[in-house]
Amino acid sequence: MNTKISFFVTFLLLISRINISAQQKVYGGFKMSSNYTVFTDNAENWKSQIGYGIGYHEIMELNDYINLQAEIILTTYSFNKKSNSGSTSYEQNQIFRSIEIPMMIKYRLSANSAVGLGYQYCFLKSGKEKIILSDGTNNTETKTNNSGVNTSGIFLDFNTKSKKMIYGIRLNMFQNEFIETKKSVNSSIYLGYNLF
Repeated sequence: MNTKISFFVTFLLLISRINISAQQKVYGGFKMSSNYTVFTDNAENWKSQIGYGIGYHEIMELNDYINLQAEIILTTYSFNKKSNSGSTSYEQNQIFRSIEIPMMIKYRLSANSAVGLGYQYCFLKSGKEKIILSDGTNNTETKTNNSGVNTSGIFLDFNTKSKKMIYGIRLNMFQNEFIETKKSVNSSIYLGYNLF
């Protein structure tokens, strides 16, 4: 059983064991984030730019120490590459978007802070690529289907809350090669607001 399936099964088993009183401790709201990617092998002049995400989160408190959290997020990742080919230089920009569903198990360090371990699923990938030559010609933009790009993978999370606000840091370890076969780690900071 691979990591994706085993984590999903564990998550469902935990939910199935929740009693009625525990189910009453559920809250959720909106979430906004910014992200930056670091390549873990030779990126050949590719550099990450700041990406962003917006979505919804929901948290279920199982007891005083263990929480479950699930989210659905629209995330954008952005990259830039400047290269030379003979006497011509060009700039290449790529933007990837995807619907992501992170699920995690959180351990509460205190009443207001927690660490979490989870798995992120990636769906509905799309994107675009823009190439600009040094003289400003051939300013072309094409859509891509993000073939080969997959932001699924394990992540670590730390967050703290103050009343209805949640502040967090997340480190995503993508299991698949992200851009032009370059392996990467993505970090993000986020802000959440609990509506209920």
